[in-house]
Amino acid sequence: MITVNQLQAIYPSLVCLPSDQPLKVKEYKWYQTNTDEIVGIKKSDLTDREMHMLDLFLKPYRYDTPYITEREQLWLDAIYHNQIDSLQKNNPPESFRFVFFQLSERDTDQETFREAIQGLFSSEMPIIWENAQSGFIIEEMVVANQEEDLSYEPIIDVLMSDFYMRLSFYVSEYIYQIDDAPAHFTWSKHCFQTANRHLNKDVTSFLDVLPYLYLNHMPGKKGERIITGTLQAVVDEPELLETVRVFLECNSNATMTAKKLYMHRNSLQYRIDKFIEKTGIDVRQFHDALPTYMALLQLKAADKE
Repeated sequence: MITVNQLQAIYPSLVCLPSDQPLKVKEYKWYQTNTDEIVGIKKSDLTDREMHMLDLFLKPYRYDTPYITEREQLWLDAIYHNQIDSLQKNNPPESFRFVFFQLSERDTDQETFREAIQGLFSSEMPIIWENAQSGFIIEEMVVANQEEDLSYEPIIDVLMSDFYMRLSFYVSEYIYQIDDAPAHFTWSKHCFQTANRHLNKDVTSFLDVLPYLYLNHMPGKKGERIITGTLQAVVDEPELLETVRVFLECNSNATMTAKKLYMHRNSLQYRIDKFIEKTGIDVRQFHDALPTYMALLQLKAADKE
């Protein structure tokens, strides 16, 4: 794994986003590291061979958009280059949040998609494409409580049917300080990438991602200890583990769980009792249910790796 420090030692021109200075995108070759950092290296410092080698070890990161409005440029300068003053002087929102989107296909007509998204709002919102399949919306609230929060769940099916492809959103929490825009963007993007790795949902939020953010700090042996300490007695019984996971995700509602799993309620109860008997963990109680659920997520993440 190549680290940013190693790259910096080889290429002194390397910068990370967000940067404290304006950068001309055409002058830099951009990459995304294994730790989700976005770094740029001056093209003049790279030979064709070096570019090819870096493409093998790092994920190329391409900023791609048909055009940029003045408002979008203000936001780009703020979040990518820490130039906050211009945004603060030009109708700064009372609050804002980032809504990241990911499309399953690369050949989407970006202008048609932009028009469809803008139609969701009562006023124009900045929409920025980062590559051919993903980008983000900056949902601005100019006046506090000017309207109810837009719910993305009801509209995503319509958008997917219109564009004949899979679409997913990550909706960040609202922030009220413009000064925090660069840091909040970086954090929200990390949450978005975490959601893409672990969750198979059309719309996700910070609360959905939160358990995985904790688990990401328990890699390798630490993660194995969590699984062993909680699920060792039943780790080889996937059906039982799946039953308990769904039971917990259904707020320990037996009727809802049985319906979701297409099981008779008595069969469900038998499995829950079996889990409690084998592990000594009563998942019907909150203080036992929470760590059990975290361990189940840890096991699920470990199975993917």
